[in-house]
Amino acid sequence: MTFSYFPGCTLKTKGVRLDRCAHLAAKALGFTLEELPEWQCCGAV
Repeated sequence: MTFSYFPGCTLKTKGVRLDRCAHLAAKALGFTLEELPEWQCCGAV
């Protein structure tokens, strides 16, 4: 099973460990996380 998720602006920079833990937890629970396509950062257009 796959769930979409919104990583936000800082997950790939300041929250790298949080992102990794989320993916590991999802794997342990039997599903995967897939980043939403074409998401936009808060306030960016």
